[in-house]
Amino acid sequence: MHSHHAISPGEWSDRSRCKLACEECRKRKLRCDGQEPRCGVCAESGASCRFVLTRSNRGPKKGLMRALRIQNAELQRRLNERHIELETPEILLCSGPDEHSATVGVDGNMSPEIMQKSFSPMLRQSPVIDQAEQKLTLLSDLAKSDLNELFFERVYYFAPFIQKRRFLTWKNQVDPKCSQFCLQLAMWALAARVSAQYQEISSKLYEAARDALEKFELRGTGFNSVTIDQAQAWLLISFYEFLKMNYERGWVSIGRASRLTQILGLHVIDTSDKMMVSEQRYFTESIVEVEEQRRTFWVTYCLDRLISLRKSWPTAFNELAIGTRLPTSETHFQEGEPSFGTFLSEALTTDSYESLSTFDELIIFVTIGSRCLAHKQQSMIELVYGSGSDDFRDRQQWLHSLLTKSTLIIPRVSESLPTNPDPMHTFASMVAHTISMYFYKIQHSSPLNLVETSLDEKLEREALSAAYKIVDLLQAVEELGIFKVFIRSMF
Repeated sequence: MHSHHAISPGEWSDRSRCKLACEECRKRKLRCDGQEPRCGVCAESGASCRFVLTRSNRGPKKGLMRALRIQNAELQRRLNERHIELETPEILLCSGPDEHSATVGVDGNMSPEIMQKSFSPMLRQSPVIDQAEQKLTLLSDLAKSDLNELFFERVYYFAPFIQKRRFLTWKNQVDPKCSQFCLQLAMWALAARVSAQYQEISSKLYEAARDALEKFELRGTGFNSVTIDQAQAWLLISFYEFLKMNYERGWVSIGRASRLTQILGLHVIDTSDKMMVSEQRYFTESIVEVEEQRRTFWVTYCLDRLISLRKSWPTAFNELAIGTRLPTSETHFQEGEPSFGTFLSEALTTDSYESLSTFDELIIFVTIGSRCLAHKQQSMIELVYGSGSDDFRDRQQWLHSLLTKSTLIIPRVSESLPTNPDPMHTFASMVAHTISMYFYKIQHSSPLNLVETSLDEKLEREALSAAYKIVDLLQAVEELGIFKVFIRSMF
């Protein structure tokens, strides 16, 4: 049997001492012999030889802090789904050892006791809502109710993607979703902007809405955190900015709304490639929800193209990639009745427009205007390359035929104005006549005379007639009230 020799404290200190290198050897990464009072390296170099017997504890194991950050992100995601905010404690942000190191296990997991102590005080209502509500302390319940009614009376005609019954259901919730609260703020801001009574507070409501939206997006954890309320709120924000004649900022906001609708797949709701056929979606989503999604996309589509026509900016949506049906009638939408609209390509080639809603008519005119813009841009490129005169004439004749056919809708608008004025009808008619003048302008903007004389004379007569009709429509618009057709000031 081997006898065990007990090691005295002094010997243990000496053995530990011999295993240590002096500071000079550690700095120069040399092997130290541990001799006293100076090691061999320090004796040869004449450097000061100093041994440090007590050293600070090492930091966390490799990968530990990364595991903690991943765990923290997962906790934040789960809490965000319950509409509460997690303020990250310092223990999860530090990059080195500290006084909390002992509370973390070797496997990188925090003990349940520490988790409870760290996170429980921080579970509270979303600061997105808290901070926005602090800015609205002077807005009474009566004022909020008035703004809701003003939205549906004056704004909804040009942003018809919110069903009133469904809106009233979620707005009365005690704990609304953050995205819904952002949408509510945007609705109030736009309603106040078109109201003489509340116009003074519209800018504060706008700032609160935009600030809440940006904070909400910063808390998002990816594509799964995007909601339709968020896209709708950005749409209304862009409407507000266009009304303030801030086209650059409005363009950026409509761009955000466009990307959000694309992330949500609102441009391909009725295509089978992604298993989003309408009949299948109704099993998981209500009829109203699906129609709201369609309408949100088409409002985004129209606004994007209208601004593109005004500024000759590129559009956000490729017409060939759209797989969403046109909106159903307003009555079916508000009543929640099942109804399917046609596809845009079918509506453009149909011989009868009787089944189309007023919203559909606007989409058709906006699409034709967008094609005219694409025709103009293509002709400019062809001019650079010195070719394309035949293609220009072919496109010009094709677009003229399409525009002439689509304007058959306009007489129905004129007939309905005296007895049943409809702002959407009126605006769609104004867009159609504006496109007629724009189409004539395209021909004269070309440096080359590429249009036949007979067609040129016809286009001139149609453009002049369209100008007179717009004047007549503006006079009829006075009966609707300035606020119901406020969108005409945007273009």
